[in-house]
Amino acid sequence: STTLNEAVRAAADNNSDNIARMLQDMGERLKVLATGGDVMLEDDVSADQLEILLDLMMVTYPLVVVDLSQSSSALQKAVLSRACQILVVSTPTLSALRMARSLIQEVREVRGGEDDAIDLVINMQGHASANEVSKGDITKAMEFDVSAYLPYDAKVFLGSENDSRRLTEDKVARGLIENVLLPVVLKSVGGDLKNESAAEGEKSSGVMSGLMSKLKAK
Repeated sequence: STTLNEAVRAAADNNSDNIARMLQDMGERLKVLATGGDVMLEDDVSADQLEILLDLMMVTYPLVVVDLSQSSSALQKAVLSRACQILVVSTPTLSALRMARSLIQEVREVRGGEDDAIDLVINMQGHASANEVSKGDITKAMEFDVSAYLPYDAKVFLGSENDSRRLTEDKVARGLIENVLLPVVLKSVGGDLKNESAAEGEKSSGVMSGLMSKLKAK
C-alpha cells in the first residue's frame, strides 16, 4: 500500500500516472487507493490537499468511496461537506447509538442543516441481544430512520476471518450483502446501473448479480 501523503503530493503535481500506479485493480470497475502504509512521523495531510486529490479522482471515476476511519476531523469535514451519500454505521448498543446520534447532528451542521444524504446502518444486530436496543426504540431514540440492519452471524463472519476468506465467497454473507447493503448503496449508483441494464436488455436482478461479481476476488 501507499501513503495518503504520497497520493496528495501526486495530486498536487497533477500526476495522473503516479496516481494510477498507486491504485490497486480489484476488478473491471473497482480500483482501490489503499493508504495503510502511512508512517507515524509524517506530517498530517491537510483538508486542502485532500480536496485536490478528490477533485482529481472525481474527474476520472464516476463514484468515489472514502473510508473516514481513523482520519482527522479536518479531513472528515472536507469529505462530509461534499459527499452525495454518507453511511453512518452503529451497533445497536445504547452507547454506540448515542455517539451515532451526535455524529448525525454534527454532519447536519457541516452540511448546513441537511441530512437527506445520510443513511444509518445498524451493524452486528443480535451479537449481544440482551444488551441491545430494539428496532422500534432505535428509531424513536435516534429520531432518524434506519436504512439497514445487518444481523451478526458468528459462524459466517468469524469463520471467514479465521479462514482468510472474503465475505463474498460465503453464500450466507453474500446474501446479506446483496439483500441488505447493496440496496443502500444503489441509492447513489442505481440510476446508472439500471440504465445500463436496460440498454443491455437485462433484468434488474442481473444488475445486482453483476455488481456482486465485481466484489469477488479475481
